[in-house]
Amino acid sequence: MNGQNSQRLRDFASLDWYDEVVKFVFTFVTKTSELLLAASIVVSTANFLTDGDVMRGHKALSDAWSWSQTLAIDSSLGIVFMNAFQSVRERDKIKAIIYFTLTVLLATVAGLITHFDALAHAAGLSVTDKGVSGILPLWVMTALRSLAVIGFLLASRLKNVSLRQFRLDWTQGSVTSQKTYTTRATKCTTGGL
Repeated sequence: MNGQNSQRLRDFASLDWYDEVVKFVFTFVTKTSELLLAASIVVSTANFLTDGDVMRGHKALSDAWSWSQTLAIDSSLGIVFMNAFQSVRERDKIKAIIYFTLTVLLATVAGLITHFDALAHAAGLSVTDKGVSGILPLWVMTALRSLAVIGFLLASRLKNVSLRQFRLDWTQGSVTSQKTYTTRATKCTTGGL
């Protein structure tokens, strides 16, 4: 019994179980992120089309929208980064480029927002104050964030699609079509058709 308790303590202290819990939570949040971002885009579009009426005067909805966007996009950075390396391992160059580009975009946006927020709190200023963002206008930040959101939604749909296989099939299809065209053209010039 003492050996069994000792082994349990070693297993607990190794924190392998905790790594699995963290991995599960991040995977769960990433999968949920797609739904949160899709819903947030719908709310943003409705807000835009109603000239801001959807969010105006609805602080709870505005806060929920902010939290869902933040949770969805910022928590997915690690998973997108991991997907980039998994694509490299699978020799899926196109998907790897997409994921690495999205990783850089997500990391840039998250890094800038974190920097501006920390600086604003330290200086006691609003995050939109020129002293916080310097020469980077707020519209640039929102544009980068929007690209990150849309990029994540689109890239997340590629998770189970092999772009390498798609490229190979496309190339083989082009070769097959080219052979068919060449064969037909040869028959036409030789009077075979």
